[in-house]
Amino acid sequence: MKFDLKYEDIIIFIDKKQNKVKEVFLFKKAIEVPKYHKTFRSFKQEFNNKNSFRFSFIDRFNNGYEIYVDVGYAFKHFEKNTYFENRQKLNATLFPTLTKPFLVLKDIEQNTKKQRLTFYKPFYNKNKKLIHIVCFNLEESNKGNFIYKTLYQLSNLGKIKKYFEQPLSNILYLDKL
Repeated sequence: MKFDLKYEDIIIFIDKKQNKVKEVFLFKKAIEVPKYHKTFRSFKQEFNNKNSFRFSFIDRFNNGYEIYVDVGYAFKHFEKNTYFENRQKLNATLFPTLTKPFLVLKDIEQNTKKQRLTFYKPFYNKNKKLIHIVCFNLEESNKGNFIYKTLYQLSNLGKIKKYFEQPLSNILYLDKL
């Protein structure tokens, strides 16, 4: 999966005059938001009917990251989470966000010095409105796995713009146009 990433690959997504993200380009990378899973059984099927799901993510530098999802925790977290938001209608976005992301970033947690990953994927709804999904702070465990913590919908493009403003060394993956 190794590829070069240049400033020009990133800047195409930013309108410098208006200082905002060009949604038209994000829409080109968006997929239709999948129908949400009403039951745990349906949700679990997306993860090969396993209680835990592991896969390897290879970044543009050919570094590998082992991603781990506790499927039961993930399903429950869409209903009961830190902000008491019901995110159940987003639960079908988890699998495609992790396995076919648009953008993946890496940062270092200041207190523990552990790496964290953020996966971002745009979707669109039946009204052709963009929905921005972020799988946030997959934190590195002591065993080197990156553990799924949370997924949510961004309400504005400001945070996405900041993703594109990261140093190129922090951008592990970008699905180029």
